[in-house]
Amino acid sequence: MTCSFSHHHGRHVGRIRGFTIIELSIVLVVVALLLGTFITPLSNQVDQRSYTDTQRRLEDIREALIGYAVANGRFPCPGSSTNGGWEAFAAGGTTTNGNCLSFSGLIPGTQLGLTSIDTQGLAIDGWTSAQNRIRYAITNQTVNGVTNSFTAAGGMRNAGVGALGTQCSYLFVFTGSVVSTTCGSAPPSNVLSNGDAVFVLYSLGKDAADEQPGDGKNFLYQMFSTANFDDQVLWVSRYTVINRLVQAGQLP
Repeated sequence: MTCSFSHHHGRHVGRIRGFTIIELSIVLVVVALLLGTFITPLSNQVDQRSYTDTQRRLEDIREALIGYAVANGRFPCPGSSTNGGWEAFAAGGTTTNGNCLSFSGLIPGTQLGLTSIDTQGLAIDGWTSAQNRIRYAITNQTVNGVTNSFTAAGGMRNAGVGALGTQCSYLFVFTGSVVSTTCGSAPPSNVLSNGDAVFVLYSLGKDAADEQPGDGKNFLYQMFSTANFDDQVLWVSRYTVINRLVQAGQLP
């Protein structure tokens, strides 16, 4: 009976050990499935946080730019990657003539006193990579005979509130292909800003790819026209600018 008992006991132990290994395998599979379930939502949460943070930064920059205009009577020129967070002027350009190096560039974060900036003083979005600097385009229109009305010292005041309010050739924002428009005519169905945006701010999004080609002259921005579009865009119309400047006593 001793031998029989010992043989039976060994088989019993083998079954327990075999079941334990199978059970462990099942547990590992379940854990892997649970981890996969949690990792995806976590990634989505990080992306959503970056998106929300970027939107907040765009709004902060909008207010800083308008505040700068209220205090100085002009908007700053866009910055460049080599200008240390300050506006960049073309050769011979000054605050007096408002002749910018480019009317489409980067946010001069140091000059505006922003906190979300990189080591070169340029504003960055919520994705915070070196490629994710926020872009800034400002109109270069001559209004009522005043060249660079929005970036030259006293340019908006000299142009006059009436002239600023009747122009219709500032910045355009489209939802698809850029099309020709005529001042005073009915705007095309795909236009979001029919030549009335004083400035446009935008983030290149998570992929840091520029999906908004402009024509280099009028800064016509083409949005939402590609399948992988993930840019975030904010623009301010001349009516908003005029209202804030009138309230501050900068106009008329």
